[in-house]
Amino acid sequence: MDSRAWGWTPAAAAVAVLALLLAFEQVVRHVVQQGEARRRADAVYADGLWRCNALSQRQLRAACMTRLAGVTTASNAPTHPQTDWSPE
Repeated sequence: MDSRAWGWTPAAAAVAVLALLLAFEQVVRHVVQQGEARRRADAVYADGLWRCNALSQRQLRAACMTRLAGVTTASNAPTHPQTDWSPE
């Protein structure tokens, strides 16, 4: 083979590497956005859990926890165990 037959190979390789780098960048960006959304959802859940546990009556706390569990499952957020940290 002559040198002209190999002339397109470096250009094609460069285009392929560039395409792979762009695809990788998109995947990393998506994963970062998912992580940020997960952290926000966890923070909102923790705030709701704190508010529920701050209620003085046991029945109100139970109702609040039930609503909190319903909100997390309805929003496709990760479900958390219902934990009541306040004393009985």
